[in-house]
Amino acid sequence: MIIDGISVAVNQVQVEFSCDAFTSTIQISRVTVESRTPEGRKGDLRLTRIKSPDTGQLLIFKELEWQSARIEAKAHSAAAENLQPLRLLLGNTHCRIVIKKRLSDCAVLGSRLAIRPEPLAWALTDGQLRAALACAAALAEPVKKATAAATRAKAVRKIEEPRDQIQSRSSTGDKDILARMFAKHDVRETSYHLLAPRIDLHLCDDPGLGRSDKPSLSKGGALQVTLVSMQADLFPYHKASGDRRHWRGYRECVSH
Repeated sequence: MIIDGISVAVNQVQVEFSCDAFTSTIQISRVTVESRTPEGRKGDLRLTRIKSPDTGQLLIFKELEWQSARIEAKAHSAAAENLQPLRLLLGNTHCRIVIKKRLSDCAVLGSRLAIRPEPLAWALTDGQLRAALACAAALAEPVKKATAAATRAKAVRKIEEPRDQIQSRSSTGDKDILARMFAKHDVRETSYHLLAPRIDLHLCDDPGLGRSDKPSLSKGGALQVTLVSMQADLFPYHKASGDRRHWRGYRECVSH
């Protein structure tokens, strides 16, 4: 159940996952959830939602923030048996959430989640990197099955406006401020976005358990990878033949 105008503050959240493939623990500190304006600012509660005058739909704007997060994971495969658990730390992170609801039955039609972490700096040994790959391999199959099942279940409910509503919007909605605001921030389909200002990844081969057995790294080694203004977008229920013009920043590929 979603309570539209609620604000939540939690001191600490701990989530544990355990299955045959891997175990994982996530600890999140100082979690807050608040209603925000479409631009992400605090404001009157009436400004944190937009109602469409044409379709009977509602957009709700939220922001999730946490001060720090600690992720620890260990795969149970034979390849990861002697590896130390993967440990990652995340600093202050903001998540903007847009929820699209149908007013007639309060059904959630879709959502958009944009994660904006502060600059990240991670140091991984060869053993931890292999642990990360082992965890990813353990997650790949169940995630693939879950995504396929969800895609089949939600394909019928994919957000598509009836043609008469689209025509109504083009003829009268352009003259209405509320209709234009709804169209500007509309969630056409569920999507997830990562917007990272900077990621510094340090790969090093330290002595001890999990050290690389590659001959070229017999005396140790290090590699630094820096990603600036990294953006990743995921549209899990989008068909390959579907229109992409509503994707922000999308450009059609030009073949020669």
